[in-house]
Amino acid sequence: RCPRAWFLDREAHASAATSSSQGLGSVVHALAEAVATGELPADLDVLEARLADIWPALPFDARWQADREWAEARRLLRRFVQWHDRDEREVLGVEVDFTVEHSADVVLRGRADRLERDADGRVVVVDLKTGRTVPTDRDVPREPQLGVYQLAVRDGAFADRHPGPPGGAELVQLRREVRGAVKVQSQPAMTTGDEWCADLVATTATAIRDERFDARPNDGCDRCPFRGSCPAHPSGGQVVS
Repeated sequence: RCPRAWFLDREAHASAATSSSQGLGSVVHALAEAVATGELPADLDVLEARLADIWPALPFDARWQADREWAEARRLLRRFVQWHDRDEREVLGVEVDFTVEHSADVVLRGRADRLERDADGRVVVVDLKTGRTVPTDRDVPREPQLGVYQLAVRDGAFADRHPGPPGGAELVQLRREVRGAVKVQSQPAMTTGDEWCADLVATTATAIRDERFDARPNDGCDRCPFRGSCPAHPSGGQVVS
């Protein structure tokens, strides 16, 4: 989405220390993994009890912040349990690492929160989101993260363990509800002739090889931690690119 932000975050390691919200997200992901693997039941009381054991270890600056995030954590877990109970697809794996050769000089590497198989035998990648930022529904069909997950499936990233064509991908927005249920944003299944994401990967790879990390305005600019020094943002307008 923004080469400059990517470079500062991933290559220059200029991001701030982990926040309490990020710690909360990690805990919710860990509990969701325990449910999917059968280590814990999909029971809200059990999950809240485990959360209470972990809670004192999370870094909060003030008691009111800890209380506010505790209430939010309980809401996230409730929505996850509701979604998990309604999910009718077969769970193939959770926190699944992958590395796959996409082209002669591009390798896709990452981790899928959850792999599932639908009724047609297709592999669906599910990403559990605990942050406040949510893409617009109109952008989801070409949301880059979901697209790369599907591209990895198509390239055979999971073929040795979970073969099958891509069956779409989903963002499960645990902080949001729609008509009493967790908000799920689905990307349609990638077809054989659907090359928008492959084109995006090729363009990104070229920029990295050429060491071009331009600031690219997008709808996340106002939340970017590097906006104060960004020539494409009003708060960093005095900076010369």
